[in-house]
Amino acid sequence: VLFYAIYFCAYQVSSSITTEKTSKIMETLVTSTSPRTIVLGKTVGIGIVGLLQMIVIAGTALISAKAFLEPEMIEAVLDMSSITPYLGVITIVYFVLGYFTYALLYALTGSTVSKPEDIQSANTPVAIISVLGFYLSYFTMINPTSELNVFASLFPVSSPFCMPFRIMMGLASGTDVAISIGILIVTILVIAKVAIKIYSNAILNYGTKLSFKDIINMYKDK
Repeated sequence: VLFYAIYFCAYQVSSSITTEKTSKIMETLVTSTSPRTIVLGKTVGIGIVGLLQMIVIAGTALISAKAFLEPEMIEAVLDMSSITPYLGVITIVYFVLGYFTYALLYALTGSTVSKPEDIQSANTPVAIISVLGFYLSYFTMINPTSELNVFASLFPVSSPFCMPFRIMMGLASGTDVAISIGILIVTILVIAKVAIKIYSNAILNYGTKLSFKDIINMYKDK
């Protein structure tokens, strides 16, 4: 669910920023509000829309299952015995933090292009990172006691996918969860700082797509 939320919702943050640059709406926005407000506002706003969509889809599925399927059939397909309130809360926390991590990365890449046709290529590195994070957690779940699975539960790219599973299996202590969430929050703050800085310096750039070297120079620029 998180992977699809990143692909369909977080991606829209990048698309929205680039579209506003193309339509020159951005020139009006930057005169009335700060770049920080624009970046965080887009990230939170689109995230809320995506979360509500997920809730509607899940709610519809549950209501339909209760109305049209026998309880025995539901239990055979979905085992809810290991789902606890603690696991539910932690899963939501990782869902939100994981979304913000990737949405801010997409905000960063969206700031570096000025034409909609360049969005796909600019977002490719973030898409690759999300796929690597997902499959790192997915394949290490085969051996959840391995050191690689422990690493995946702490590494901010893969921890939103991996840690809820470790908690469900009873393999993660409270300290492990706290460290993992702490690393994820620090990562979000760093990405947000970089994304806002790049956005501030590149948002009025209507030339070609910025290279990685250009992005580094913009971040260093006062």
